[in-house]
Amino acid sequence: MEVPWMHDGVINFLKNKINKNTKILEFGSGDSTIFFSKLTNYLISIEHNIDWYNRIKPKLSAQVRYIINKINYVSAPPADKRFYNCDTIDQILGQDTPDESFDIIIIDGIHRVNCAYGTVNKLKKGGILVLDDANRIENPATDGSYMPIKLLVKGWKEHRFRSSDRNTDYWIKP
Repeated sequence: MEVPWMHDGVINFLKNKINKNTKILEFGSGDSTIFFSKLTNYLISIEHNIDWYNRIKPKLSAQVRYIINKINYVSAPPADKRFYNCDTIDQILGQDTPDESFDIIIIDGIHRVNCAYGTVNKLKKGGILVLDDANRIENPATDGSYMPIKLLVKGWKEHRFRSSDRNTDYWIKP
């Protein structure tokens, strides 16, 4: 069985939280997509790389909504302090995805800050926001940090998992 390229502690935590009715939204696909699709009947995965998409798609069941699309990135925060343009995410998910739809949102693709800002309202109360490879630089043109995500989830219960090759953070929405 494929295993996500995440910290083992987070994998075990999520395995115990996921059942067939758990609704998951994932940015960035791979072994995690295959793994989680076997635990739930509701998974939407958004991938930006067409070669990777074509590699993973044959391994997924028809129940997975697998989308090839790139989240737009805006380097300068707008004055309204939303920080990023999230319209692309709303367009991808469509009008049939109301707020508080997902139990788990996993961010492991590109433009991670945009993904968090564009979907945090889609996470249920008590839902889990996962940021895998939390040590990765977001955008070298800026400071590269995930501070905007940390500001977004301020007051949420934070869990940090670290090892020599895996850094994964997750927060639970109050």
